[in-house]
Amino acid sequence: MGDILDALQRLQEAERQLGELRSGEEARRTQVRASQRQLEECQRQLDDRVDSLRRQDVDIQSAELDVASREEIIKKHRVALNQAKTNKEYAAVLTTINTEKADTSKLESRLLELMGVRDTAQEAHDKQATEQVRLGERQARCAANLSEYLERTRERMEELTRERAEIAETLPPTAVATFDRAAERHEGEALAPVTKTSPKRDEYVCGGCNMAITLETVNALFSRDEVVLCKICGRILHRE
Repeated sequence: MGDILDALQRLQEAERQLGELRSGEEARRTQVRASQRQLEECQRQLDDRVDSLRRQDVDIQSAELDVASREEIIKKHRVALNQAKTNKEYAAVLTTINTEKADTSKLESRLLELMGVRDTAQEAHDKQATEQVRLGERQARCAANLSEYLERTRERMEELTRERAEIAETLPPTAVATFDRAAERHEGEALAPVTKTSPKRDEYVCGGCNMAITLETVNALFSRDEVVLCKICGRILHRE
């Protein structure tokens, strides 16, 4: 194998190791982003629950005022009942009191219903608040995990980056540009071996896409130290 292909293979190995480190970093960043989104959504739901509780408190206070107002009216009617001078007047006031009592009973039932709904909403709020704490702790763990990974791999990342740059300096700029395009297209795997499919026939395939390679391409690869691409996937071919 010539100097160019040898350097490209070393470049590929540095790129592969860098890719593994980057993948580990991206996986942890993905966890951080996901946990942050979950925490923000939980906070939004919690805020909605708080607003709902406030509205329910207003409804309950209004219902309590209505009940208290009815009770005050009933008290006044009882005073009037005691002061009634005729049976007809007494009966009329008594009817009014009974009507007010019936209306008050409906208001009290409504108040109890509102308080029950409010209690249920409070339980849901408390569960949401507990979930928020759990998600906050998870988000903190994910962030700490990312920070620890970056610190642990920092020196190796810098070392590989320098090594990659040093290898790239030994290569023609066009070869580096071709490598970079192929690496970007194939998730860091810029090179592919040429594989002979039959020991008896001159038939070859690209080890990257498994498609057939012409004998002319194989001869060019084996006879010259230059960049030869698979015409199908665009990877840089090399001998196994």
